[in-house]
Amino acid sequence: MKKRMIAMLCLVVAISMMVSAAAVAEINRITDEPITLKYWIPLGDKASQVITSNAEIPVYDVLQEKTGVEIEWIHSSNTDTATQLNLLIASKNLPDMIFFNWQNQYQGGLAKAVADQVAIPLNDLIDEYAPNLQALFEKCPELAKQLALDDGTIAMFPSARTDPITRVWFGPQIRQDWLENLNLEMPTNIAEWYNVLTAFKEQDANGNGDPNDEIPFVAAGSDNLKVYLLSFAGAYGLVRMDFCLHGDEVVYSPADPAYKDFLTEMAKWYAEELIDPDFAAMDGASVKSMITTDAAGAFFGSLAGNLGGYNAVLKEVCPEGQIVGAPWVAMADGKVYQQEGEHARALTGNGAIVTTACQYPEIAVQWLDAHLSDEGHMLMVFGIEGESYEMIDGYPTFTDEIMNNPDGLTYDIALAKYSLKPNTFEVMDDDGRCMEQYSLQTEAQKDAAAVWGAGDLSLLMPPVSMTTEESQEYSKIMSEVNTYASECIVKFIMGQMDLNEFDAFVENMNGMGLQRAIEIQQAAYDRYQAR
Repeated sequence: MKKRMIAMLCLVVAISMMVSAAAVAEINRITDEPITLKYWIPLGDKASQVITSNAEIPVYDVLQEKTGVEIEWIHSSNTDTATQLNLLIASKNLPDMIFFNWQNQYQGGLAKAVADQVAIPLNDLIDEYAPNLQALFEKCPELAKQLALDDGTIAMFPSARTDPITRVWFGPQIRQDWLENLNLEMPTNIAEWYNVLTAFKEQDANGNGDPNDEIPFVAAGSDNLKVYLLSFAGAYGLVRMDFCLHGDEVVYSPADPAYKDFLTEMAKWYAEELIDPDFAAMDGASVKSMITTDAAGAFFGSLAGNLGGYNAVLKEVCPEGQIVGAPWVAMADGKVYQQEGEHARALTGNGAIVTTACQYPEIAVQWLDAHLSDEGHMLMVFGIEGESYEMIDGYPTFTDEIMNNPDGLTYDIALAKYSLKPNTFEVMDDDGRCMEQYSLQTEAQKDAAAVWGAGDLSLLMPPVSMTTEESQEYSKIMSEVNTYASECIVKFIMGQMDLNEFDAFVENMNGMGLQRAIEIQQAAYDRYQAR
C-alpha cells in the first residue's frame, strides 16, 4: 500500500511538472478595462524599410484584440540607440516597457538598470503572471541561468534562442571547387590550412590560366578584426581577441603564451602572401567583392548573408563556383573549438524590461508573456497564417510573399511587414523552423550549420554579470587594453612589430590593469557558476 501511495505521488509530481512546463496554447484575455501601455523599442534597419511603426504589423492587431491591451509605440531611430535610450532615461519620463540590448549595450548591464531604478525585478510577477516564460525556463534551464542576475533577480523578458540550431550562424568558409581543381582535401588543422592556402596561391586554383591572381585568404580588418582572421586562434586553444575559459580559469587570449604561437603562424602566412596584404584596411564590401569575383579562396563569414548570398552572386561570374562551410580549425591534438560566442548562448542580450514608471506591471508582464504562448509564438515568428505563412503537413511554411516577394524584397524585409522577428533582432524565442527556411535553403548552408555546430563550446565565456563598480573599472581598463591589443596584433601579423616583443606587449597590457580586469571577469564567472 505504501509503495502504491509513493508511486501515485510520483505520478502526480510528474504530471504537475509536465503541466507547468507547457506553454499556454492560446493568447488569454488580460483586461476588459481600457489600458494603454507605452513601449519604447528600436524599429531596426530591416523593418524601417517597409514600416514606420510596430503598430503597422498585423500581429499586434491580433494581440490587442486578444489581450485587450493597447500599445503606444515609441521608436528610436536606427542610429546610436544607446544614446537615445540614455536621453530617455535622463528625461525622467519613462515609458512602461523598454526593449534594448541591456546585457551588452547598457553601461553596467541589466543589474545597473535595476540599480538605476529604470527596471523593476520581475520574479514575483513572473511566478504569478507568466506561465509561458516559466515553461521556457523548464524547456531551457540554461536560459534561466543566463538571464538571472547574480542575486537571482530576473529583470527582463529575454530575447532567446532555446533551440541550439538558431544560434549557429558563423564559421570558416572555403571554395570547394578550388579544392577539387587542385585535388585537395578539406583542411582541418593549421598545417593543412597552410598547405591548402599555399596551393591556392601557387597552382592557379581558379583555373583561369593565371597562377598569380588568387588571394588565398581574405578578411576584413578595418571594422571587425576579431570576427575574421583571428578566428584561427581556436587552433591554439584560445579565442580571437577576448576572454575565454581554460576549465574554470578565465584567460585573456592575447596575453596567453600560446597566442604568440598563433601570431607567429599568422605572420608567416602574411609574409608568404597567403593572407590578403590589405586585410587591415579592408571592409566587408571589399571582401565580398573579392570573394564573388572568383579572386578569393577562403574567409570567415555568416551562414545566410555570406555563404548563401555570396554563392548566389558567385554563380553569375563562375557557374562552377561553390563556397562551403569548413570545420572549425582543430588543435594539434584534434580538439576542435568554436570561436563564436553566440553559439553557446541561449540569451541574446536583448530583452524587454518593465520600468519603474509602469502603473500596471502585472498587465505588462502578462502582455509580454502572451508573446510566448503557442499562439503568440507563431504570430511573432511567422506572422499571419494565409498571408506570410501556410501550414503544410503541420509545418509552418513561408509563402511566396516572403520567400519570392513580388516586389523583390528579401525574405527578412518582406517578413518585417508581418511578424516581429526581423524588427527587434530576435523574437522572444527564436524558432528553428524559421531558420531552416531562410538560412538553410541550400545543401551548402545545411552542411555548414552542422559542421560549425559540432565544435566544442567550452572555451566560450557565458554571459556573466558585473557589479556597477566592477563594470566601471573593467570598462575603463579594457577600453585601453583592447585598443592597444588590436593595434599590436595587426602589427605583429604584418611584420611591423617583431614577435620578440610579445612579452613586452603583455607587460604593457598588464601595466594598463589587465590582471585586474581578469580578476573582475573571474569573480563574475565564479558568481555565475554559483547561480
